[in-house]
Amino acid sequence: QRADPRPEGCGSERHPRASHLQNRRVSRVIGGDLDERGALTRSVRPFRQDHRGLGRACGFAAPSIDALLHAPDVRDAIVPGPLTSVPFTTAEAAAFGISRSALRSLPWRNVFRDVWAHESVEDSREFRLAAVRLVLGRFAFVCGHTAAWLYGIDARNRQSDLVWVGCPTGSRLRTRTGCVTREISVKATDLDLMDGVLVTTPVRTAYDCARWLSPVEGLVVADALAHEGLIGGDDLAQYRATHKGIRSVTHVDKVVALLEPLSESPMETRVRHLLIGAGLPRPTAQHVIRDAAGNFVARVDLAYVGIKLAIEYDGAWHFEQRRADDRRRDAIRALGWKVIVVSAEDYRDAPRQVVEHVRSFIREAA
Repeated sequence: QRADPRPEGCGSERHPRASHLQNRRVSRVIGGDLDERGALTRSVRPFRQDHRGLGRACGFAAPSIDALLHAPDVRDAIVPGPLTSVPFTTAEAAAFGISRSALRSLPWRNVFRDVWAHESVEDSREFRLAAVRLVLGRFAFVCGHTAAWLYGIDARNRQSDLVWVGCPTGSRLRTRTGCVTREISVKATDLDLMDGVLVTTPVRTAYDCARWLSPVEGLVVADALAHEGLIGGDDLAQYRATHKGIRSVTHVDKVVALLEPLSESPMETRVRHLLIGAGLPRPTAQHVIRDAAGNFVARVDLAYVGIKLAIEYDGAWHFEQRRADDRRRDAIRALGWKVIVVSAEDYRDAPRQVVEHVRSFIREAA
């Protein structure tokens, strides 16, 4: 009778039979190389008893190298071409002969319930939208931050990688991984159809983002939509006036008061919001500076025109762009202007210093 190879006192489960291991998997475990026929070609190192926790785990015994080397191959997973680039449902996989149990192993990954994708498909917002399109209910729609992105607004924040999905009040939409689900009151006029997907209108998107996001991020979305001409200066205020009694609607009033269609970037909006929130006067956005003859010199992100103070967000990534910005700022200073440059690191790590720097210039001018 063959001796039980398991350590004494261990449970009844055994390590998976070596006959179910492929040579290419063996090569990863024991360090061998494969030739074009799939055979191991160089000597292998001794199997480590604690490799991946198999050897020392209760109920598992390490297979011998000889058993691994002579293990027969198993069939490769079925990988239909149409399923390698887009998300798909369990039913669509079944049409290609792939069972639910097969989907639980490589090379597939689960996106959320009954939606899958090949492991090589990049996880992006486009990918998630395609996945959500597969499961959107009859009355479901895209809203919030994702709707803003569909309108061309790239206001990145911590939740940019999530798909925001809404459904009318009273409907039930199952919460899924990778999605932010909202049950909200909408009318038919609050929705647009975009590439087969229902999306909240620009003004409704600005309204919802103002309620759901932080004050500054809600303003970022509203500024960007207004800058693109998708909402007018009074559209959000008028929409707010006709939608009273909704949760967090007072946050919309703050966004309406600070809305700036001239703002050209999310960071410009964030810096402006930082200064106003600290009690400083509201700066002028996208101010044009001219010389004594009226010739155009530069346009600055933010300005306190009365004291000739310009505030610029430094978003330059390339040396050439940075040098061009430096020359432009030198020309501004030559006209008697002071220039404060704020970087992303300044805003993130030292916002108080940014505020105090601007405050000091305003005090000196007074």
